[in-house]
Amino acid sequence: MIFVLGFFSILAFGGVLASAGFVITTLADNTMELCRLRVLTRPLIASLFWGTLYYVWMAVIAIYYQVWNQERLGLTEADLTYGNSYWFAYISTTTIGFGDFYLAPEVLVRKDLFIWPLLLIAGFVYLAAFLGKFLEMFANPFHVRGQ
Repeated sequence: MIFVLGFFSILAFGGVLASAGFVITTLADNTMELCRLRVLTRPLIASLFWGTLYYVWMAVIAIYYQVWNQERLGLTEADLTYGNSYWFAYISTTTIGFGDFYLAPEVLVRKDLFIWPLLLIAGFVYLAAFLGKFLEMFANPFHVRGQ
């Protein structure tokens, strides 16, 4: 029973992320059209934009993860490389979460309970926006704008 509920909660989470990605890309597209930058709303260019934003956001998470581990656990660059920190960002924002890198619960403080969820939720939304725009390129390849 728990496995079934877990499976459905994962599906629900995916649906919420898809909706969030759709909302943020719709807002961005409308803003680009108002600024007369319609070229940025094309699926290829928009997916490059959202993919780049997601990549940069994972770098932000990775850097913060390194700083956080240095402050809280006293780890050095030799203990935790940037590559490992980026891997943490990737597996966390894709919700894979292998468990090889994680936030040590014994050193979490109140501000971490706000910062980490905000960092990760933004990463989820940027990934969903990227995937939505990327799939838009293949959803209707013969669609002509304005018809």
